[in-house]
Amino acid sequence: MSWKKGQGYEASYCASLERVEEEKRRQREELSREWSDPPGPASKRCCPQCGKMVSIKARHVERTILTGIGEVTYRRHHYWCPSCRHGFFPKDNELGFDEENLTGDTAGWALDFVMSETFAASSERMALHHDISISPTRLLHLFQRKSQAISDSSTPCPPHHFCLDESDDPRPVVVEIDGSMVRRTDGWREVSLLSVQHLGDAHWSYLSDFDKQRLESQMSQSRGFDRLGKQEVLWIADGSAWIWNMKERLCPNAKELLDYYHAMQHAHEAAKALFGDTDACAKLFADRIAHLLMEGGIEQLFDELKECIPYQPGTEEAKKDAAILWPLLEYYEKNRNRLNYQQFRANCWPLGSGSVESAHKRVIQKRMKQAGMKWSPENAQRMASMRALYCSVGPKSFLQAVEQYSNMAA
Repeated sequence: MSWKKGQGYEASYCASLERVEEEKRRQREELSREWSDPPGPASKRCCPQCGKMVSIKARHVERTILTGIGEVTYRRHHYWCPSCRHGFFPKDNELGFDEENLTGDTAGWALDFVMSETFAASSERMALHHDISISPTRLLHLFQRKSQAISDSSTPCPPHHFCLDESDDPRPVVVEIDGSMVRRTDGWREVSLLSVQHLGDAHWSYLSDFDKQRLESQMSQSRGFDRLGKQEVLWIADGSAWIWNMKERLCPNAKELLDYYHAMQHAHEAAKALFGDTDACAKLFADRIAHLLMEGGIEQLFDELKECIPYQPGTEEAKKDAAILWPLLEYYEKNRNRLNYQQFRANCWPLGSGSVESAHKRVIQKRMKQAGMKWSPENAQRMASMRALYCSVGPKSFLQAVEQYSNMAA
């Protein structure tokens, strides 16, 4: 329809939309004929579970599949195996139809919404943006099935590679680990997030798991992990012992650094406990520790802290000071070899794990800590694994990556 004088864009646009819808209707009718089983006798088929030849149970059963051009209704022969009590539609298997009766494009759209929205909101968005009606329950089943290979087994499929294939890249690799709490039906539980990046890259690769041993297993099995032994690695984390034990097993030669902000958090808490929130001495105490850490005065820091601790305290105030300062000294002593802030700052390396802490908000909390959410342990792990993969590969490659790992598990 050509544009005419005096005619607004709306009329010509609506006419074009009508032609598009008419073409979609024609294509749906054509697909319906193509996907339907032909009339006439039907031969026996092989059961996909036990391999026995079975006869048809019902002819021309009406089925509906959701496609990118709308619902397509077709008719199929249904077979039933009495041995394993399994029913199937052979033509569906031949065409590679999804168990939820979704074509690949619609499954991809659905998973993309589910990664960022609740199942109810994803259902509404599918209807709004793609004119496809799919229930929240159906979306949940799709999510559970697609995420099974990635998250459910004791040794789940390794996620996307760490993007460390460039052998001549001189930049160090930064590994950061941190945890955050997610509400599950069995209470609040910590989920760990591990990130890997070439220093300065805009792209991060993530792993996430509620089980720390599985997280370590996933990292060791991931493609690109072997590159960590050939490049300079900066391992940055808080003072949790399991993280450093994991580092010793996986990357024993990595340079360790205690997250600077965790180190100073202990200093500020001790200063407030000693002097109170409003006393200027609290700030001087914390500033002195910060100066010594940044300038490499680690031994001097230990000496000065020891001098502050009362020897054989006889008063209640002296006992209180000792109870505050001894844990602070022991915390720094335990991480003595991880206080190389002067070297890291001189090389323009990161001093803290702030990037993985902020990644928790984007990767985990954005989807899993919305108002009123409470996850079953199984679905919590599935969503954490899928969100880590989603944020590693991006929306465009997400479905392809999920299918790849499903095929690996099979």
